[in-house]
Amino acid sequence: MGPRSEPAANRGGFRPDIEGLRALAVLSVLLYHARLAHFDGGYIGVDVFFVLSGFLITRLIASEVETTGRVSLPGFWARRARRLLPASTAVLVVTVVASQVLVDPLTRGFVGRSAIAASVFGANLLFWTRGGYSQLTLPEPLLHFWSLAVEEQFYLFWPLLLAGIARLRGNFRRLVTVVAAPIAVVSLIACVLVTPSRQSFAFYWLPTRAWELLAGALLAVAPPRVVRLFPFARGVLGWAGLMVIVVCALGFNDPKDGFPGALALVPVLATVAVILGGTDTDDGPQRLLQLGPLQWVGKHSYAIYLWHFPLLVLVDAKWGPLNAGVRVLLLVASVAVAAVSFRYLEDPLRRSPWLAVKPRRSLMFGAGLVTVGLATTAVLLVTGSRIPLGEEVAAPAPVVEATSSTPSAPQDSRATTSPSTPDNESEATGPSVTATTAPIAGGRNPEALERLAEANAAQLAEAVRTRVVPSNLTPSLSSVYSDKSVVYSDGCLLGNGQTEPKECAYGTTSSQTVVVLFGDSHAAQWFPAFESLATKQGWRLVLLAKKHCPAGDVEQPATGYTSQCSRWRQNAYERIAQLKPTVVVMSSLWYQGVSFVKYRQGWERTFAAVKPHAQHVVYLADTPIRKTDVPSCIAAHSRSVNQCVVTRRSAINPTRLKADRAATKNQGVDHIFPDDWLCDPKRCAVIIGNVLLYRDQTHLTVAAAQYLTPYIDAMLEPYLTVN
Repeated sequence: MGPRSEPAANRGGFRPDIEGLRALAVLSVLLYHARLAHFDGGYIGVDVFFVLSGFLITRLIASEVETTGRVSLPGFWARRARRLLPASTAVLVVTVVASQVLVDPLTRGFVGRSAIAASVFGANLLFWTRGGYSQLTLPEPLLHFWSLAVEEQFYLFWPLLLAGIARLRGNFRRLVTVVAAPIAVVSLIACVLVTPSRQSFAFYWLPTRAWELLAGALLAVAPPRVVRLFPFARGVLGWAGLMVIVVCALGFNDPKDGFPGALALVPVLATVAVILGGTDTDDGPQRLLQLGPLQWVGKHSYAIYLWHFPLLVLVDAKWGPLNAGVRVLLLVASVAVAAVSFRYLEDPLRRSPWLAVKPRRSLMFGAGLVTVGLATTAVLLVTGSRIPLGEEVAAPAPVVEATSSTPSAPQDSRATTSPSTPDNESEATGPSVTATTAPIAGGRNPEALERLAEANAAQLAEAVRTRVVPSNLTPSLSSVYSDKSVVYSDGCLLGNGQTEPKECAYGTTSSQTVVVLFGDSHAAQWFPAFESLATKQGWRLVLLAKKHCPAGDVEQPATGYTSQCSRWRQNAYERIAQLKPTVVVMSSLWYQGVSFVKYRQGWERTFAAVKPHAQHVVYLADTPIRKTDVPSCIAAHSRSVNQCVVTRRSAINPTRLKADRAATKNQGVDHIFPDDWLCDPKRCAVIIGNVLLYRDQTHLTVAAAQYLTPYIDAMLEPYLTVN
C-alpha cells in the first residue's frame, strides 16, 4: 500500500482492483452479446469501461505534468497507438477475410465499409447512421468497435485540452476540475435531453458520452484530502457500487429504450464508487476484485472484447441461429484466441523497447497498421463484394388490371382471400380465392381484389420460378437498404422516444376526404401506394406511424417499447378523433411475446377506440415475412434465386391469422389479406419481373409498394366513392 500522503487514486501506479473491475465489465458485455444468463443490461459494461478509461489516462497525464511540468502529446499518442492498434488491426483484417467465406457478397460489402470506418476511428458515426443494435439489417461483426471509436476520439481531444491547461499557471488538478466539470455537466444534460427523441445519436456520439469519461477524469484529479476521507465509508460505498453494477447488468432492459439518458448515471456513479472504494482502504471490494481469475481476465479484457463479437456474429450468420451451448463454446474460443493475440501480438508490441524509445516510431508504426487495415479491406471490398447478375433485362412487372366492372352499390359483406393453402395441395397457375361474408357497417366490394389476384396469377407463378437476378433489378441490391420512402426522412415516421404525431398530410391536403394510414413501419411500407393514389384521386392522406409500435394496443415485452407505444397510440387516437377521417387503414407487424388472448384483446381495444371517429375502419393484414434477410439471400444466390423463395405456410403465421380474424370479427372491422398479392398457392415470391419485393426480412421496397398500388386502389375504392 502506498504512502498516505498520496492516495492511490492520484498516483500512476497499477491498481489491481481496477483490473478486476475491467474483468467484470468485459464479462457482462460478453454475456449480453451471447444472450446468456439473463444479462439483458450487460451493455453497461461499456459505461464502466468509459469511466475507467477517463480515470486512468487522466491519472497518467496528471502524474506526468506533476513530474515534468508538461504533457508530451506525441508520447501519449504513441503509447495509445502501441496499446490499441496492433490488436484492433488484427481483428479488423481477420474479420474482413473471414467474411469472404462466411457471409454473402452484400454483407461483405457492409463489413468492409464497417472496417474502413473502424480503421479511421469513426465506427460510432457509421453505426449511428445504420441505427445500431436495435435496427440491424445485416450481420455487423464489427459493431462493437463503436465504443472504441468513442474512446479514441476522446483520446484525441482530451490530451490536447490537458496540454493547454498544463501551460497555465496554477494548480493543474484544480484547473482541470474547473474546466472539466462544466463540460461534463453540459454533456450529461445533452445526453438526458437528446436521448428521448434521438436515442441513437445519444448512444453513439462522443458529445453525449463524454461526461462518462470525464466522471473518471474528475475522480483522477480530485484533491488527495478528499479522496482519503472516511476509509470505512468509502469501503462501504465501493461494495455498494459493485452491487449496483451487477444489478444493472442483470436488471436493465434493452439499450434502445431510454438509454443512455439519465439512466446511465447509475452504472457511471457506481463505477466511480468502486474506484473510490478501492483507494487506500481495506474495507472496499478490492480483495474480491484482486482474485486471480479476475486479474487474468482484466489483463486480457481488451483482446477478449475485440475478438468475441466477430466470432459470435459470423458463426451465427453462417450456421445460426445458435443454441446457448454453442454460444458458450464461442465465448470460450474467443477468450483462447484473445490469450494468443495478447501473448504474441498485443503485449510484445506494446512493450517493445525499439518502438517506445522514440514516439515517432510508434506513431509511424500505428499509421502503418491503419494503412494495412485500410488497404486489405479495400482490396477485399472490391473483389469480394461483387454480385454476379444475369445479362437479361427483365420487363417491368405491372399488375395486370382486371376487366370486369365494379358493382354500382356497396354490399353489406366482408370478403377475404384465402390466407393459406395446405402443403399437399398441387401447384396451380393462380391463387386459391375464396369468399366469406359477415355483415359490417359500410361494407366493401371484394370482387375487384379477387379479379386482380386471378389476373396476376400467371405472373406470380412465373415469379416463384425466377432463377437469375435480372440486370435491371429495381431497386438494385447495392441500394436496397436505403430504398425507403420520404416518411423516413421527413420525420413523419416517428422513431424511438417520439410519441407526439406530427402534422403529416399528403396528396390534396385541403380535401374533405381523409384517409389515415395508422400503424408501425409495416403500415408505412404501403405509403408510396397510398400517396400515389391520394395525389391522383384528390384526397388527403394522413400518416400516423411509429417504428416498432403496432396500431393494436398490444404489449411488447421483447422490444421494450410498450410504454412509449402506449403514449403514442393514445395521441394517435386523439388525432383521429380530430380528423374524423373517411377511412382508417391499420397495418402492423405481429410482435411476438404475448398470448393469443392478449393479442386479440389489444387489437379489439384499438378498433373500439377508432371506430367512433371514422366512417370506415380497415385492417390490412401484414405481408408474408421471412426468417432471413431477402436481399442478402439473393446476393448469395444470384443465379439460383429460387432458393430464396419460401413456402406460403412458413411465411404466413397461422396463429397471427387466427388472432387477426377473431379481433376483426368481434369488432366488425374489414379484414383484408395481401397474401395472394405476393404468393401463389404454395410459395411466396421475392422478385416479380424486375421488381425486388423486400428490402429486408419483412419490409416491402418502394418499388414493390408501387407495383401493388392497383390492389390498394381496389381495396379503398368502395370506401371513397360512397357517402
